[in-house]
Amino acid sequence: MWCEDRDIDTERFCTAGYARNLDIRSHEKERLEELGDKHEDSVREQDRLNIVLRVDTGVMGDVSAFNAPDRQAMKADSRREEREYKILVTGFGEFIPNKPNSSWQVASVLPTTLPPTPAHPSKISITVHPDPIKVSYATVTSTIPTLHSHPFDILLHIGMAAGRSYYTLERRSFRGDYSRLKDVDGRVLSAEETEELWTKRGVPEMLKSGVRCEDVWRRWRSALGRETLDVRPSDDPGNFLCGFIYFSSLAWLWGRRGKEGGGVGEKGGEGEGEGEGEGEGDGDGDVDGKSDEEEKNGNGQRQVMFLHVPEMPEQKDVDDGKEVTLALIRALVESRRMSEKGEKGNEKDDEFERRTGDSMW
Repeated sequence: MWCEDRDIDTERFCTAGYARNLDIRSHEKERLEELGDKHEDSVREQDRLNIVLRVDTGVMGDVSAFNAPDRQAMKADSRREEREYKILVTGFGEFIPNKPNSSWQVASVLPTTLPPTPAHPSKISITVHPDPIKVSYATVTSTIPTLHSHPFDILLHIGMAAGRSYYTLERRSFRGDYSRLKDVDGRVLSAEETEELWTKRGVPEMLKSGVRCEDVWRRWRSALGRETLDVRPSDDPGNFLCGFIYFSSLAWLWGRRGKEGGGVGEKGGEGEGEGEGEGEGDGDGDVDGKSDEEEKNGNGQRQVMFLHVPEMPEQKDVDDGKEVTLALIRALVESRRMSEKGEKGNEKDDEFERRTGDSMW
């Protein structure tokens, strides 16, 4: 010790210092014990409050029982609102050499996603077919099965309507006569080929999209909000590759519904495949369907739609075309989303029919 071999006064001083150290440590110990007691009291009080909140349902309700399911319900609602819709888009390649096809000009500049907004809460993913589809009957015929092997909710075909200044939402397409106009390979679709593709399988003369076209058209027009972008409904996609790819897609879904849905494919015969949402056996109208594999991939009922766009000689025209197409995609998804929630959609009116008549070839 540092006090050893010192005189008595020094020893007395050391002893007094040691005593003071002991006294200080004693006070510190008491203070720490007091703080510890307060902490334990605080913990006990918190435990007591937790017990009251859980048990005293007559006063506060069963908070623990309320919070967990409520959070789960909120998460479930959020998941429902955030369901992602998959849109597959196609456009055509050149028909006239060295002249861009406006359908591909638009399709090729679309974004891969559309983020949710307050007005459109659903997430939308957009997949554009990597290449423009050749303006060829043989190419379209071989491409349709590949397109429909991919997961999507809505397949949007885009085609060019030369000579028009407006956009059209095509409600239907026809088995019709594709033997008059030659494709880029110099070929037409013969009557024998039409017979093999569709007539022998009992595909109706006309097929309508399962999309709620009137509701979509209103949403589409409203979203654009300017008269300079003329968007119309139409009942005639023409009898060239635009009408052909549209009918081929509708017929593909129609045939699958016949196999999986209980006999639509056996309907057969001539006539119209009408009946929006009238169920199986109508030939169709509500031409959509799903397989077990698509269910696993998160797909609901599949739908097909066709958009005709005018020629686009200037960049501003392409920008307008992109705006129109994205507005249509949002309208298609929002109408679909509301339909899945049980909304019936808008009633038919004369304006829709009048505007349809304005877009005849």
